[in-house]
Amino acid sequence: MKPLTFISSCLVGLSFCLAGCRHGPGATSFQFVDVNTPNPPTDARTLKLQVETSVLVDARPIEPLVPPTYPPTALAAHVGTVTIAVHITVGKNGRVTAVNPSMADVSIPTRFHDEFHQAIESALAQWHFEPAQQTQLEPGENGRPVVVGMTDVETSFDIAFTFSPSGTVSSKPH
Repeated sequence: MKPLTFISSCLVGLSFCLAGCRHGPGATSFQFVDVNTPNPPTDARTLKLQVETSVLVDARPIEPLVPPTYPPTALAAHVGTVTIAVHITVGKNGRVTAVNPSMADVSIPTRFHDEFHQAIESALAQWHFEPAQQTQLEPGENGRPVVVGMTDVETSFDIAFTFSPSGTVSSKPH
């Protein structure tokens, strides 16, 4: 990365941090990252099918979602605001089965990198989702779709977590 590009990226990131909303000390926020923005959902009542088709209904989180806790050692060391993005896999049972690094959002690593990831993994272990489903549709009367089968499937996506010791929480565009 060119030095000027890196500095510009840092300044943009800093401006988002300064413009955030207020939460208590050691607050954490998260946002689901939509890397591949698909076409907006279509109302199934307006669909007209001519042939059998299959659609994926993505996993949906079940509230409340436990946020990760800012690691106490990093908080005491005054590390500052840290954003970490992870790529998670949600199994057919609606539980998080894998947590891996993601390039959807990159922050400068700290010596507390492992503690932040452990906090994320501990929180995600408590999350529940309605599993993703592969749904088979057939054309019905007047071409309206008729559901003829649904199968729970594994899916994966990115989530960006922002840890903020000062209470400032930022939301970065992706």
